[in-house]
Amino acid sequence: MKKTSAIIATGSLLLMTLFASGCGNQNVNSSSAEMKPEKKEEKKTTNYPAKPIEIIVPFAAGGGTDIMWRALAESMKTVLGQDVVIVNKTGGSGAVGMNEGLQAKPDGYKLTAANREIAALPVLGLAPFKTFDFKFIGKVNTDPAMVVVSSKSKYQTFEELVADIKANPGKLNFASSSTPSYYGIPFAEAADLDFVTIPFQGTGQAVVEVLGGRAEFGIYGIGEVKNS
Repeated sequence: MKKTSAIIATGSLLLMTLFASGCGNQNVNSSSAEMKPEKKEEKKTTNYPAKPIEIIVPFAAGGGTDIMWRALAESMKTVLGQDVVIVNKTGGSGAVGMNEGLQAKPDGYKLTAANREIAALPVLGLAPFKTFDFKFIGKVNTDPAMVVVSSKSKYQTFEELVADIKANPGKLNFASSSTPSYYGIPFAEAADLDFVTIPFQGTGQAVVEVLGGRAEFGIYGIGEVKNS
């Protein structure tokens, strides 16, 4: 199981043309092209960015997506010479923040961080937008997921956890970092398991439940667990 994060922008950005070039409509009316003399393209200049850039992270602070983007924002400041501000907009498993980014002025100063939800939510009818309403700029990272329990848990191995879930169907709690549970659902189906899924808006909140013993286990990215 892997989770992919990407950066999405509304509108074309001159700074990002290396990533976004070729995404527009390339159809040309041949007859009109023959009638008009070829014009020499004027070289455009830009002073972008001329002010701070805002990146909307549509998940709670403290989760893996948030942690990764805050680290990236610090590096971007050095390269761009402007502050890069992370703004957390939670709700709707990411739909709220993504939609705000979609509605923003397409001037390159408000970008949207997104992962699998940008593809899954529209398909499930859980978002007021379609995946390709956004302009994809570039993939940032891919990370695997891992099953975790509290250090105080009675489970010492993965096999022990699975055996207990099977022995107690519908009784153990799984703290999910999203709704729907992109890790829990395939895990349950693949291993033929029945457990209770408790949804949260981000890994930061879900991990607290596991550490507090209110959920027996969780499935999160390695970076998310490491920084919890």
